[in-house]
Amino acid sequence: MTDVTRSLADKQSADDAKFPPAASVADLFQPVRLGSIDLANRIVMAPMTRSRAGPGDIATPLMADYYAQRAAAGLIVTEGTQPSAAGKGYCRTPGIASPAQQEGWRATVKSVMPKAGASHSN
Repeated sequence: MTDVTRSLADKQSADDAKFPPAASVADLFQPVRLGSIDLANRIVMAPMTRSRAGPGDIATPLMADYYAQRAAAGLIVTEGTQPSAAGKGYCRTPGIASPAQQEGWRATVKSVMPKAGASHSN
């Protein structure tokens, strides 16, 4: 074994000690506790801004359907939600500042929760 090969082998051993073995695909479907949230499985849906908000930057029934269809994911991190008009990054993104915007998100969350999904808005 050359010095370079030995060095690479030592580095691999150190990396193996830092990172646990990869989970099997079957593990994805096992329940897990994430902080204070109990998840039905280990599948997390990443945020993807869909640009589907309606007039007034209100979450729409289309958005509620979109998230409800994916409610089997262990955790859904919803698209970016503007906290105020000043925080709006681009058009057709949902807000959460006004009562109408909050009601739009409330309808979206209500469509997901009966299907045992967990949701977090970023």
